[in-house]
Amino acid sequence: MALRTSEAYLASLRDSRRVFVVGERVEDVTTHPVLSIPARHAATLFGLRQEPELATLFSMEESGRGRLSRYFQIPRSGEDLLTRGRLIEETTRRCHSTLNIIQAVGTDALLGLRIVAPQMDRALGTRYAERVEAYHRRCADEDLSLALAQTDVKGDRSLRPHEQSDPDLYVRIAARRPDGIVVRGAKAHLTMGAVANDIIVLPT
Repeated sequence: MALRTSEAYLASLRDSRRVFVVGERVEDVTTHPVLSIPARHAATLFGLRQEPELATLFSMEESGRGRLSRYFQIPRSGEDLLTRGRLIEETTRRCHSTLNIIQAVGTDALLGLRIVAPQMDRALGTRYAERVEAYHRRCADEDLSLALAQTDVKGDRSLRPHEQSDPDLYVRIAARRPDGIVVRGAKAHLTMGAVANDIIVLPT
């Protein structure tokens, strides 16, 4: 799949997502008076890659896969990290100091999982790394926008997670099934979550 345009990104948000603002269901996040603001901001980020002078910084050619967003590049050298830093700096500058959460922060988490999952597999005898690798490939190939759900609500902070009166104040495993786990719980904030294609949920 080719790199998506701003229009293709906005079209991807008109799906079956369930978003509520002040108790009311939002039918289309791209036209909502509040949520359309972050949607347009993210669309601007997708549009920057179409500018010829930014094409090399914002994207890369990968054999057999075509042009991919550089945000999905696995840093393998100091130069790769410097390039990622320049990429984040350039998007922040062009968006008047608004951080690129929809691409930079989500892929930060994804790349972190690429490091942690093999370590877990070695320690626990699990097979998380191959799942993370497959997910990474799908995100890159489909040029998805990613948000990160990280901070739990926590509730009464003098109590441990299992001692809370409402168990959903911390993200937790609610059920274990043969095909994986089901998680439940609330996050304190999730900037850009309503206008992301996918959300990576991490425990606090």
